[in-house]
Amino acid sequence: MVDPAIGINGSDILLAEFGAGLDERLRFAPGQWVEVSNEARLLYGQAGELVEVGEVNDRVLTVSWPGGAAPADLVDELIVRRWDSQGTLQVLTGGFINLEDGIQVGFADGDYRTGDYWLIPARTIRADVIWPLDPDTDEGEFVPRHGTIHHYAPLFLLRFDGGSFTDVRDLRRLFPPLTNIHASDVYFDNSDVCDLINADTVQEAIIALCQRDLNSCTFVVNSVEGWHRVFEAIDGSASVCFPVGDFRVDEPIIVRGKGNLKINGSGLGSRIHAPKSEAAFIFEDCESVTISDLYVEVGAAGSRGSSEHLNGALTFRNCGAVTVEEVTIKGAAGTSRAASCITVEQGESADVTGSVRIRHCDLAMGHQQTGILLLNVTRAQIEDNSLYVSAKPGRLSFAAMLRDPDYRGILRKMLISNMSVGPDAPPVPPGRPAPNVALTKNGQAIRFVASDNNLAGRWKTLVANLIVRENVNTPRQLIAFFDDVADNILLNEGIYDPDGQRLTVFKAWFDSLKLNNPAMAYQGISVAGRIAKDVRIQNNTIRGVLQGIHIGVSRRGPRGQVPERAENVIIASNTIGVSLPPEAAVRERHGIFVGNCASLLVADNYITVRRFGLAAAVRIDGIRVFGYLGRMMIVRQNHMVGFNVGIYVEPLGDISASQQWLVTDNMAVSAQQVVKVATRATAKVRVPNNLA
Repeated sequence: MVDPAIGINGSDILLAEFGAGLDERLRFAPGQWVEVSNEARLLYGQAGELVEVGEVNDRVLTVSWPGGAAPADLVDELIVRRWDSQGTLQVLTGGFINLEDGIQVGFADGDYRTGDYWLIPARTIRADVIWPLDPDTDEGEFVPRHGTIHHYAPLFLLRFDGGSFTDVRDLRRLFPPLTNIHASDVYFDNSDVCDLINADTVQEAIIALCQRDLNSCTFVVNSVEGWHRVFEAIDGSASVCFPVGDFRVDEPIIVRGKGNLKINGSGLGSRIHAPKSEAAFIFEDCESVTISDLYVEVGAAGSRGSSEHLNGALTFRNCGAVTVEEVTIKGAAGTSRAASCITVEQGESADVTGSVRIRHCDLAMGHQQTGILLLNVTRAQIEDNSLYVSAKPGRLSFAAMLRDPDYRGILRKMLISNMSVGPDAPPVPPGRPAPNVALTKNGQAIRFVASDNNLAGRWKTLVANLIVRENVNTPRQLIAFFDDVADNILLNEGIYDPDGQRLTVFKAWFDSLKLNNPAMAYQGISVAGRIAKDVRIQNNTIRGVLQGIHIGVSRRGPRGQVPERAENVIIASNTIGVSLPPEAAVRERHGIFVGNCASLLVADNYITVRRFGLAAAVRIDGIRVFGYLGRMMIVRQNHMVGFNVGIYVEPLGDISASQQWLVTDNMAVSAQQVVKVATRATAKVRVPNNLA
């Protein structure tokens, strides 16, 4: 609250007016602190006098001056400003000051001046303040002062000779009021636009500028609040241009039912931020969308159940043609696969004609997330992109990740999977690994698989000391009990403490798990759904992923029926770096995977693998071809390093003499087996000239 004052008489200040219409909460009151200043101090950036109000009598405030009397310069143009603090606050850098209701304010090292201020909006419905947050830490960001900003302009140039001013020069740029402006008051200088506009008058220049802008852009976006509303104004087709600037949005921009859209920016200088969302743009039911020369960054990766498929920072649904070129995207990180950098999703009808081109893009994938996800695309060309995993944010420490039930469930599978409980040991179903932990407790035979024999041995040591409670007898109770034991081990850093007996047999395993916990993307490029007629993935660099390229078109149908297949797939000249963290032992992993394909060429790819800690013994294939294959399947001239099996091929369905299946001229350095073919197809798949 600020009031002008008429004057000071001793300890009394006479206000010019006293909050007419204000309620008791907003009026001045005894015990409050006020700052008494004037226009001269404000002009010179000087602080006022902070004094405590003793009494309030109508328009008279009785205060206590620190020096016993009011300063001599406070004589006219007085201003009285109420403060909410109890006296003077000591502003310190590097710490926080408590305000009220849990709100704190902190100051970074810097140069602070009297009059600096920050505006902090607060909303009752949110019970919070509105303040920019660091997307990596969710902590408040330091921002520059909002004011006070002073503007200066020269008025006169004077020469002072000691007694008088001479040689007065008027520096003002005078102009008439708008109601009295004439053509002679306005001019056009063609040199300022490098002769790009051929005009002699202002009117001709305005017409030429409008025509030039309309030829390239229907809309030019300004980086102000509400900038995204430009998409609401589009009726049909349009071209939208982003100049250099920062464009922030708190929710995804949904663009629905438009014609042919072209959206371009100024490269890395046009920065779109969606710190609270997993998607910046969602395009739905548009005839075509082309996006180029933009930087897009998102800050959230939703839960797996948030939608049927993963949302991308750029998401396209049922758009006829999608092109993304020269775009840089930084995706969000999470504890489980929930988002991608780019998602393109079409419908499943047989007459789908959607096409996708993604070229020359830099995609920084978040931890556990996907780079490019394509669903039911007719034609896809993914070419010359760089996909790499970005560093994990500080909030995703190993301890924080363990608190997520989904991630903990993955690690629990390393300890226990395929558990069976019953009076007798049941037979192992076909295709499942044989149990390596077997014991009998409370009259029940318990069998399960630990991810490696070393873990199995640790279980046997723990089980020998493990007391199963008397009320845990049925198979369901025993399964739940052992799941609780595994959870207890994970949440207590490898230590289990049943009935006061501290068991540390898993401590070394847990410590290795914690130490070897790198940032890792789940998939680089994934093509899925029911439809994929022409897929070309060429000349891409993919680093830090559990699965490099994954082509998995299929649909479950009646037993014996051939599922949907991709028609023509070419995967060539890509560089792929696979990362294997310890939990890779219980997750699907590979350099390249192709399933159910009518015509396939995998050629000239360079694939490496990097193992972390306990993943040293995890089995992984460089290239895996599995499913219903067509007449042509060629895998040639690929170079793989560090894989257990270089190339694994397992065809399903009929095998006939009319099929050309060839695996040749490949190298798998240090592989236990360069090429492995399923037994039923060894006579059909030719494998000449492959080396370890």
